[in-house]
Amino acid sequence: QLGSIVRLLTKSILINKNTKINKRKFSCKNYFKIDWSRFLIALKTIIIIGIGSIFVMIPNLAKKIENGQWILIALCMTQGDTVGGAFTTIKMRLIGTLFGAMWAYVTYLSVGNDLFRTIIILCPWMFFCGYMKLYPQWGYTVTIAALTPIIVNLGRLPFADTLPAGNYVLLRIQQNVIGISIALVLAIIIFPLFAIDLLKENIKSNYLKIFFIYYSSFI
Repeated sequence: QLGSIVRLLTKSILINKNTKINKRKFSCKNYFKIDWSRFLIALKTIIIIGIGSIFVMIPNLAKKIENGQWILIALCMTQGDTVGGAFTTIKMRLIGTLFGAMWAYVTYLSVGNDLFRTIIILCPWMFFCGYMKLYPQWGYTVTIAALTPIIVNLGRLPFADTLPAGNYVLLRIQQNVIGISIALVLAIIIFPLFAIDLLKENIKSNYLKIFFIYYSSFI
């Protein structure tokens, strides 16, 4: 098949020997053309993350939910510009957070604040998550599930306010659920991305690219 394609292209070039091939002309319009679909997605992301920043920037609200940083992190890490991208990421992050928080809670109940035993119990969980990461559909989920018990059991700062790991697990789940719920509602309400619209955009962009290449090469 590759040989037939080469012969076909060679034959086409020999037949069209007198065809004048123009060089591609530089045009600022081609390099600085506004992609409105990307612009709307960027605007949507700015609005969602801006709303999530409220939980961190307002002191009274931040104190009630322990600084609210996990709400903002959940919003920042659940944005996607593909069809169902945001919703799929939200679902995978929620599942990964729940599984990771449950293992973190089991770890805390088993060994308490013993650092050496905590690392030993986290090892089989890391091995399991590393094995499940080989499956593409579980890649992002197990990444969150692997990082959650590390953050919960090993990420508490010694100079910060003393907060039991059990409460820290529940707090992390609570903030992630709040952030994921906000992201889910805003992703559906603000500039929803439908499959038919994305398909039309891809067809149009690919057609314009092919037409421009053909026009600049053979016209």
